[in-house]
Amino acid sequence: QMAGGGWDDEEDTPLVQLVKPQEAPKPPKAPPAAASSKKEDKKKAEKKGKQQSAKRAGGEVDLDAVLRARDAGKPASKGKLQVFLKEHGSSILVGLAVLAVIYFKFAEESWTGYRSSSSQQRMEDPFKLLGVSSSASDTEVKKAYRKISLKLHPDKNPNASPEERDQFTKITAAYKVLSDPEKRKRWLNHENPDHSTLPSDTESLKDATMDQQLKKNSAWLVMAYADWSDECWDLAEAWEQSAKDLGRYVQVGRFDLDTQPRLAKRFNTVSVPMIYTYIDGAVQTFYGDPTHANITLFLTKSLGDSVQVLRDS
Repeated sequence: QMAGGGWDDEEDTPLVQLVKPQEAPKPPKAPPAAASSKKEDKKKAEKKGKQQSAKRAGGEVDLDAVLRARDAGKPASKGKLQVFLKEHGSSILVGLAVLAVIYFKFAEESWTGYRSSSSQQRMEDPFKLLGVSSSASDTEVKKAYRKISLKLHPDKNPNASPEERDQFTKITAAYKVLSDPEKRKRWLNHENPDHSTLPSDTESLKDATMDQQLKKNSAWLVMAYADWSDECWDLAEAWEQSAKDLGRYVQVGRFDLDTQPRLAKRFNTVSVPMIYTYIDGAVQTFYGDPTHANITLFLTKSLGDSVQVLRDS
């Protein structure tokens, strides 16, 4: 209050007491954490949806979404094989049966195609070379040869080209085959016309006696062969040497692929030469270079602990 126009110092109230101090503004209350989290998740989902829509609009594919959709409802990976076999087992069995029939049919007939020996592959068909049929008589063969030789013979054609001389050599070889009844017969039987019976000191296995020869408690070293096969002739020396050395331990024999079909079936033989062991009723097949050393090693492994020395009686 003022007295006489001035302030009463005793009754003056400090200005700081007259002016109430202002309270500091309180910070806004934070929203509940759960509500905030839900809003953020919703925003993220909306954003992701927009991005996926934009991708689809632009031709892009969300691979993760595709894979999730593909895998939805599928059985667990464990047991997939069982489920597949249950659904398709009968079809698989039918397919395997068909393949087995085809394989054994091929095995039964493929040896016929193999009967073209290497000599025949090197030599052209003599009937075609002379221009006659396979049923041509000896007279027709001789007439055809003379007609062609008059043109290609070196004495009649001294200026012949190398090709013509080579052709004359082929014509002469063809005539030698067709003018010899035995060679002609072997050619018609798809055999090597220059080879006769392949000799051997080993025992001959026959269909008629195979059950008596190949007993279950017997031990054999066996070769399948054919007289027409050059490979069999090339193998003959190594085979005979192996038979001589290994005959102390096992019996050694061979069978003709062309004339002993039961034995060919027993050993599942479709080509020659083939070498096998027959130990206690079990057949093992040799693969590799048929040298004397390799054949010996093959027999040793096949015998295992059952090696026996066959003494001379």
